[in-house]
Amino acid sequence: MFLDDGLAGDKDFATALQCSKQVKLQLEDLAFLIAHKKSHWFPCQKLDWLGFTWDIKNGNIFVKEDRIEKLEKYLNFVLFQVTNGKILFRARFIASIVGKLISMHAVFGNVVRRNTRFIYDCVMSKASWQACGRITHEALSELMYWNLHCRNINTVGAKISTVTVNTLFDCEIFCDASDVGFGGYTTPFADSHFENFETFGNWTKPEMGESSTWRELECVRRVLKTFNVTENKQIKINSDNKNVEHILKVGSKKLKLQSIDTSIIDFCEVQKINLTPYWTPRTENNDADYLSRVMDHYDWGIEPSIYHYLCNLWEICTVDRFATHYNSQCERFNSKVWCPGTEAVDAFTQFWGNDVNWLVPPPILITKTLNK
Repeated sequence: MFLDDGLAGDKDFATALQCSKQVKLQLEDLAFLIAHKKSHWFPCQKLDWLGFTWDIKNGNIFVKEDRIEKLEKYLNFVLFQVTNGKILFRARFIASIVGKLISMHAVFGNVVRRNTRFIYDCVMSKASWQACGRITHEALSELMYWNLHCRNINTVGAKISTVTVNTLFDCEIFCDASDVGFGGYTTPFADSHFENFETFGNWTKPEMGESSTWRELECVRRVLKTFNVTENKQIKINSDNKNVEHILKVGSKKLKLQSIDTSIIDFCEVQKINLTPYWTPRTENNDADYLSRVMDHYDWGIEPSIYHYLCNLWEICTVDRFATHYNSQCERFNSKVWCPGTEAVDAFTQFWGNDVNWLVPPPILITKTLNK
């Protein structure tokens, strides 16, 4: 068992100190190993916690100075490069700037969303995180705004009374489903050490015939299970379907929907994820909507008859390393994104040595497969 990030207080210094001593003593009696270097047992009215500086005496919260300095470093680098004629930057780098700004939402407020839209458009217009995108004039204006104002906004800070659990997440996930597929992406918060992530996939014909609520809820399940979430994290998940928010909170009377909801809740319990569902308007979910309509042209396979012919010549394979639930040649299979029945997401994270592997990778992964 692990305990992480706790905060307590009381009406005055003496009672707060007594409370601190009692908590520490109880943890020691229960044989917990305390990380004393990371703990602060002496009562104070100003401290750094969860990437923010909390001024309890005056009731204010600020972004930690080192995070502001790191943001300014990134902004200055981009603006310097643009001044010298460079306008192409890797999508991952630009996304990291957006992630840093959104992680400061608790202090900066809604101005973050208003003044990052064009920057994020530069990210979402690219095919991959490694691809380079052009910094548009509108995005440059937003970068200049933050370079000029981020420190001033943080100097004012925000009232602690305005901070809720909705502003203290490790990561935010946006999901959407269309008639043809599903998609989603993540935006890391604070010092969560998560990377930006996106995924998409296509529905089978039977899945296309399911209700929109089924597809939206199944989208949440697949995106969440594909994303490599470590334990004990606070995750905010956004969907533009109000039914999804309701079902994830209280369940559904419809068996198909309840089954998916139960699978999501069970997964979160195993991973010790605190999942908070949230409805977001369609106008603020455009990027996930775009991903849900992307066709996966690498989703292909070999005819079963050819597979069986080759198995008769050589040996029956035990695991299909590049497949989905609707085209796997073996009972066991790995998939690009999570889907029903998959043994693992991303075949390259698995050990191939003890199996007879059926390998039909996307053309772009042939070299990596041969090197495996």
